[in-house]
Amino acid sequence: MITLYILRHGDAGDPLPGPDDDLRELTTKGRDQARTAGRFLKSIGAGVEVVLSSPLPRALQTARLAAAELAEKPELRVCESLACGARLGDFQSEILRSGCDVVLVVGHQPDLGELIHTLTGAHTVLKKGALARIRCDAVEPGAGLLDWLAPPKLLDAGSLGAS
Repeated sequence: MITLYILRHGDAGDPLPGPDDDLRELTTKGRDQARTAGRFLKSIGAGVEVVLSSPLPRALQTARLAAAELAEKPELRVCESLACGARLGDFQSEILRSGCDVVLVVGHQPDLGELIHTLTGAHTVLKKGALARIRCDAVEPGAGLLDWLAPPKLLDAGSLGAS
């Protein structure tokens, strides 16, 4: 059984025109969202073994801040293939290459929403800083179960508990 935690990068302000958008960094709110997600994962005993992150600054900052809050201090892998435009095959390759059973994936919309939909069939909207948990026997279409999806405000309230 593979447990995937899917985290959309925190708030990074409004998109910038052209290629400069790739350079956006987290706002204060975005940094708080990332830390909150990490604290939430720690509070539920997530046991994250590896963090796979897009290389774009807003995602990588989110990954680093969230990982710093985890008790396990998992390895952080920067995955060029998870930049904006990632497809199922990119996620599959990186997750399987990790060799881990509990993986935190940090990236972008609409890629993460499409990943959740492909694995579980659920149509979702992942707000900035939102976190989801999927359990699956294989990283294949239809093989996953979406346990929960929480916006940042719910994570901050700690309302999901350890279930």
